[in-house]
Amino acid sequence: MTCLPDTVRQNSKLISIFAELSAKKHGIMQTVERMAEPEMREAMQRPDAGTIPKGASKTVKGTVIYHSPVGDIQLDWEDGAVTALKNAGVEAYALEARLLVAYAVGKTKEEFVRDLRLYTSDENEQKIEALLQRRIAGEPLAYLIGEWEFHGLPIVVTPDVLIPRMDTEVLVDAALRVLVGRKMNARILDLCSGSGCIGCALAHELPAARVVMVDISDEALTVSKENLRRNHQNRTICLKADALEKPPMGIGTFDLIVSNPPYVASMDILTLDSSVRDYEPLGALDGGEDGLMFYRAIVRHWTQILRPGGWLMFEVGEDQADTVMALMTEEKYTDVTALEDTAGIRRVVVGRI
Repeated sequence: MTCLPDTVRQNSKLISIFAELSAKKHGIMQTVERMAEPEMREAMQRPDAGTIPKGASKTVKGTVIYHSPVGDIQLDWEDGAVTALKNAGVEAYALEARLLVAYAVGKTKEEFVRDLRLYTSDENEQKIEALLQRRIAGEPLAYLIGEWEFHGLPIVVTPDVLIPRMDTEVLVDAALRVLVGRKMNARILDLCSGSGCIGCALAHELPAARVVMVDISDEALTVSKENLRRNHQNRTICLKADALEKPPMGIGTFDLIVSNPPYVASMDILTLDSSVRDYEPLGALDGGEDGLMFYRAIVRHWTQILRPGGWLMFEVGEDQADTVMALMTEEKYTDVTALEDTAGIRRVVVGRI
């Protein structure tokens, strides 16, 4: 549960798009590359680019659609989605505009990129305008479109669960390093599972593994089940339980426990970026007075269901690694180590019992 301002992942895979536009009447013959790049859109508006070809249309406050043999190509969102998001200070404004428009017109991201088609209508314009206003007000893009990517998988998100962050992929990768080639059929517990993104990623990478997702929230478990269905994971189950209490009877034992628990100190929630504080579920953020309440409880109560040689892995907040490592060492864990995320912050703590 990484509490960072809501920004689009910088390593999102933008697909380069090449489309030949032929409009002999106006003398236009250009190649359009990387449609999300602002400079390419501006280049199409240079005086020497000619006028809008016959068959082109405008929508969404200046959006220009070129009808070409390879599809309807969106070239300019001037005074439209891109400009609105850019002026609002959205960091990845071009990509977010594309995702919002694709969602509003009922296309998946893949369909939008593949087909380059955008059929205009007053209804679509109203949908886009409504989404833009909500995004400009600060609502996270993931909640607007209802989906986010995690470890290469599409993950359904609602305001009942945290938005998956790239930092959490460090936890998944750490788990894979100790299991791949060693214990491919491991029994894995995803504790405080939220959207189920961690469990889904591990089940996807380890088809022979048996994954159990545990959360206290009925709403979160509903989202987890939907993500299992969408990602075709039929060996994974969801259980309701409280991570602050002892494990429920009959849950069994595990080779690995992974957990991304609430870890923000209660009073620090007020200092979080508004996109997190005002929109993401507080129950998934609040880690108690010092932010360590869940770590203490999990180390104390859930270690008992780890098999000999089993691993416990946590995502931790900034400056929490040393304390969590000490908690695990006191409980006789060995090989206790902290792993850094892409920003150089010690984000994951692992240990073996």
